[in-house]
Amino acid sequence: MKFRSQRSGSSFFMRPVTASVIVSLSLVSLDTICANSTKASPADIAEVQMNQDSGGGDLAIRLRSIGRYARTIELHRVIQPLNAEQLLAVIQDSLDVDPRQLRDEIEEVAIRRLAMVDPKKALAYVSGIPRYRRGNLIAVVFQEWSVADLDEAIEHSMGLDESGRRTAVEGIVRARYDLSERVLRDIALRLGHEDVVVDMIAASLIEIPIDNSQKAWQRFLIDHGANVALLSDIQDSLLARISIARFNDSGSEFLADIHSQLNDDTSRIRVLFRLLDSIVEDDPQYAFELAASYTELSPSIGGRAMDRVISLWARSDPMGALALSASINDVAVRARCEVAALKEWAKRDAQELLSFLDQVPPYLIVVARLEALRSLAQTSPESVINSIGEFESEADKELFVSEIALNWSKKDPKTTMQWLTTSPEVGKLDTRFLQRLHQKILADMVKRGEIQLALDVSSEQSKPVWQGWVIGEVAFHHGSSFAMELLEKSRDPIARQSAYDHIGEALVNEGKSSQAIELVDQEPLETQYQYYRHISAFWAENDPHDAFSKLDRLPSAEIKTQLAIMLAIKNTMHRALTSQQKEILIDIVPESFRDALD
Repeated sequence: MKFRSQRSGSSFFMRPVTASVIVSLSLVSLDTICANSTKASPADIAEVQMNQDSGGGDLAIRLRSIGRYARTIELHRVIQPLNAEQLLAVIQDSLDVDPRQLRDEIEEVAIRRLAMVDPKKALAYVSGIPRYRRGNLIAVVFQEWSVADLDEAIEHSMGLDESGRRTAVEGIVRARYDLSERVLRDIALRLGHEDVVVDMIAASLIEIPIDNSQKAWQRFLIDHGANVALLSDIQDSLLARISIARFNDSGSEFLADIHSQLNDDTSRIRVLFRLLDSIVEDDPQYAFELAASYTELSPSIGGRAMDRVISLWARSDPMGALALSASINDVAVRARCEVAALKEWAKRDAQELLSFLDQVPPYLIVVARLEALRSLAQTSPESVINSIGEFESEADKELFVSEIALNWSKKDPKTTMQWLTTSPEVGKLDTRFLQRLHQKILADMVKRGEIQLALDVSSEQSKPVWQGWVIGEVAFHHGSSFAMELLEKSRDPIARQSAYDHIGEALVNEGKSSQAIELVDQEPLETQYQYYRHISAFWAENDPHDAFSKLDRLPSAEIKTQLAIMLAIKNTMHRALTSQQKEILIDIVPESFRDALD
């Protein structure tokens, strides 16, 4: 399908006003460039100073001292006469301009002009800059290119990666606001990103008053389908707006439309919840009545809707929400709503809940107290360390101790670790659970950059294995070099062995698999076996060709077979191996894994 380049036909979008501003060229004199633009070379441009003999002073200083609108005009005057090579020189030299905002403004205006002069060169340049800056500039290129030659712009956008194609669609759609909705959707669909157009339609409709909510509702279902579970945020916002308008026009009858016209429970819940959310703040009683009435259409959805209304209501009036919950006839729904109200009350003000326990129904006092304790474990963990015994099940105790330890360790990790290792109540818990909790606390400390503190805690607790965990986490979060420095300082064999796994993975991830092999080559074979058992899956997944190339360097046939099996397994998921590699692996892996190499 060929698309016209000229602007014609019905228009769906209002074109956004863009202030593409590019600031201080510490490169070119406006008068010189305008007078000699056809003769100036990139080298000439780079040599031109921004001092104006007419007394205007330094252009860079002048641009910094004026507003954005005036700056935009001045920059466009400078940029407009330049050819492609001159523009590229300006862009390159602008990389040294400070502050960054000025550099970005120069770059965008120059690239926008380059996209008009030679869009292929503009795209080639943009494709080579860092990814974090690339997206917006790709959109700029395709905005200009799609105006000059829409078909050529579409053809070249198809050669981009997934992210690039999406950004190209965004640029085309924003620039070609003159095209009909159907044509824009065809273009976006051809490039695999129709949702970009759908989102832009939704964004435009949000700004338009809804005169006929029934038609708006039907139009939404036609455009998006009856399954609304996969809507984007902007589409969801439009849906909420239409739903509220529809409800205002038809009242509770709209609940029947939700149930009959949407084709799955996830979609029904999404629309119903958005509607109830808009009502509950002003009239929680009415919102609850609506939720309860939906139980006639679907008991499960209605019950969940009642839970939600109670939870939202409890944020502002927990006693009112709790009192209404107690009036529900269905025992299961009543219990769920009461617990929901108590949870929200505990989040809102746990101390207040504890002080009002005498006003809570007797059968809820224990539940209310435990919810308050769980909330305090997050906000004031040290205040509830003696309350573990109030929880009956092992799982509840572990969850409570976890909340205390993880939150307390953010403020006082040394005291937290001391409590975990000395508290009689904590000591009764599962050893594996406590080991995972210790590791998690140390890992969080490393993530926060508290590396020396984590090492000090390990040392004070006389836990060499903890020291190894810390060094391993350093490798994972801060790279192998830093971890190796720490490992060299530690002579404790237990600490070293517990650090090996993470360091090995970090080395493989950094393309240093030879060092990963050398890391443990002086260790006993059993230690090496456990080490390779841990890193083999990561190695095969991360770089299968490198892992294959190192098979003959591994210390034993058993370890070699272990890595070969991982490569075979990964091949079933990604088909990452060549035919020659698979032929070699067939002779290494056990027979039961050979089908993975077919």
